[in-house]
Amino acid sequence: MKILKFLSIAIGALVVLFLLASALLPSAYKVERSIIVNAPVSSVYEEMRYFKNFKNWSPWYELDPEATITITGTDGEVGCKYAWSSKKENVGSGSLTRIKQEENKLLVSELYFADFGSTSHAGYRFEPADGGTKVTWFNEGSLPFMMRAMGLMMDGMMGKDFEKGLQKIKTYMEGSPA
Repeated sequence: MKILKFLSIAIGALVVLFLLASALLPSAYKVERSIIVNAPVSSVYEEMRYFKNFKNWSPWYELDPEATITITGTDGEVGCKYAWSSKKENVGSGSLTRIKQEENKLLVSELYFADFGSTSHAGYRFEPADGGTKVTWFNEGSLPFMMRAMGLMMDGMMGKDFEKGLQKIKTYMEGSPA
């Protein structure tokens, strides 16, 4: 009987601790990484604005090159949508819908993961830098109260993929004719 009482108190304390931690953690997250690409801003922007080019530098494309990809709307314009579907668990299914773009400066898409029912904003900023282009890849979103602890892990979960993708765009752009 004492064990049950102790377990009940311990579980109750853990629940209270989790709720308190969730209340103190931020309700939003932001992950970003940058790289300098030795190519003009306009060239890098033009490559990255088209979803059809995503396979040239996406760190996720190689996880399942057989995934079903569908692009609807006018590729490279606000409103276009890139949807993927894969049977591989680490790829899943979802979509990117372009919601904002500023020529040679910014691309922003709404990122939807069907497996989680979650959305966030993902995008790229382009700035002239050191005779080339500073490309910043970002993802930002809000977290429901019970998921705020996940915010502490977002940088670790996405950061390495962003770095890999940025290195791929650098290699691709610097190896391609202008």
